[in-house]
Amino acid sequence: MQQAIDSINQTYEIEQTNEAYNYRSHELLAQLSDQVDKFACSGGVWTQTTDVEGEVNGLLTYDRRVLRPDAEQWRADIQALYDAAARRGGSNATMAVATGQEQGLEQFGHCEEDFC
Repeated sequence: MQQAIDSINQTYEIEQTNEAYNYRSHELLAQLSDQVDKFACSGGVWTQTTDVEGEVNGLLTYDRRVLRPDAEQWRADIQALYDAAARRGGSNATMAVATGQEQGLEQFGHCEEDFC
């Protein structure tokens, strides 16, 4: 794993702990929420759902054994996005966060209690 990390182009952020990962994801989602509030930003995409060779910022690790997101924090951050959209005149924005089972995470043999 360290060899993959060392070979990554510096355009990637690499968080060494889940706490740091969740702190940084919270900051990114808060920035998106701010953009929705101020500029009516209409969407965002989290592009790396799982780690792959040479890219280690996924929601799931390469071996699919560690699910990095703090479920409660992410739910709150995502709800903040829906709330910001509603304030900008979105049509009754409501939150619907899929569970791990709905997302198929059980196929990896690992599900956090909050996600499955």
